[in-house]
Amino acid sequence: MRKMLTGLLVGSAFLSVMARASEGPDKTLGEKVQKVWTQHNAGRTAPEQKAPEQEAPEAKAPEAKAPEQKAPEAKAPEAKAPEQKAPEQKAPEANAPEQKAPEIKAFTPEELFKATSWDEASTQSFLLDAILNNNLDINPSLTHALRLMPMDFREGLLRGAAAFAKAFAQSPVFPEEYLKRRKDLWGYEPAQEDPNVPIAAKDLVEIRLRAFLAETADIDFDAKVELKWSRVYFADEKYEAKPPLWKKCFRLGPRLTQVARELAAAWLAELEPPKQP
Repeated sequence: MRKMLTGLLVGSAFLSVMARASEGPDKTLGEKVQKVWTQHNAGRTAPEQKAPEQEAPEAKAPEAKAPEQKAPEAKAPEAKAPEQKAPEQKAPEANAPEQKAPEIKAFTPEELFKATSWDEASTQSFLLDAILNNNLDINPSLTHALRLMPMDFREGLLRGAAAFAKAFAQSPVFPEEYLKRRKDLWGYEPAQEDPNVPIAAKDLVEIRLRAFLAETADIDFDAKVELKWSRVYFADEKYEAKPPLWKKCFRLGPRLTQVARELAAAWLAELEPPKQP
């Protein structure tokens, strides 16, 4: 029985987008990614609000008046009643509405393909390989270009890749292509069952989603790393022994990992049958 690597189709989709870029130099690829980001982000900038101009008050010269001379009046001492102060009434505080950060738009398939030089067929083929064997080959050129982009860009790319992967997995083409690739990669006949590589493509998607949520539940993003022999290692040996997916998400950071986990949980909830009361 082959032991399958655990992973996430959502994570696979995002990492696959980073994995198959053109082989051009970093500068060219970075310019391409920057162009896609500019087009994707067009229209999202809020109009600039200017503070109203305040006019300075006119300075008037003080009028010179002759001092009035009055004879001192003899006044009888007044008897004053003690002052009674009414209780102060405070106006209710007006709570300012909370300002929420704008929602990050998912990249469209067209934007994904422009940024990575892929097409629909090659992307679908790579996703099939990724879900079957989780062998994610990260292209250094595209990875470097993405690291230079804003975090909003990377989140939009992740959301777009996840949406593309989900749409492909729900298409009628996916089960047929899955069985063909299952035979090509693993040698299974269409009716040959294996709990680690089930016949139904939907079942393997569920396996990958559950595995992703389980493996990324306890990532310590404050873990210390150190440089040894020109490579970066975790200072704590228990983290160094973690599976590759755990380490990939550590490098992605808490924000993108949390987004991927939310997408995975939502997708898994759609795939699982409703619980009986």
